[in-house]
Amino acid sequence: MARFKCDGLDLVISEFSSFAQQTFVKDALKQAAPTVEKEMKREISSHHKTKRDRTRGQLAASVKTTGPKQVGSEWQVEIAPSGTDSKGVRNAEKLAYLEYGTSKQTATPVVAPVVARTEDRVVREIETYIEKKLEKLSI
Repeated sequence: MARFKCDGLDLVISEFSSFAQQTFVKDALKQAAPTVEKEMKREISSHHKTKRDRTRGQLAASVKTTGPKQVGSEWQVEIAPSGTDSKGVRNAEKLAYLEYGTSKQTATPVVAPVVARTEDRVVREIETYIEKKLEKLSI
């Protein structure tokens, strides 16, 4: 799961009511999540291009984004593989094997590179979204 922290936005958001905060944050997360999801699918696909890979594209295709949920005081979306393959192996488990390796497979990190490549873009998308909302509200 990719996790981002946007410092500075907390001050702006704290000015709104609890309901407005939840609506703003949920919508901002929904707006930015496809950027990370698309990049994660691309990254996973780039590691699954061998002829031995009979599940070509299935792991990447299984990557989904959950709806925003509050965990403690933070809001988050989870972007991760879901479901199982035809043999019953969980796709999240396959991503863990890819990410951390096994005794027979070297680690090929996926999540960290995706976070590194998308973090600035996601922050800009959230900032742009909030600016547009504030303009619309004439704030």
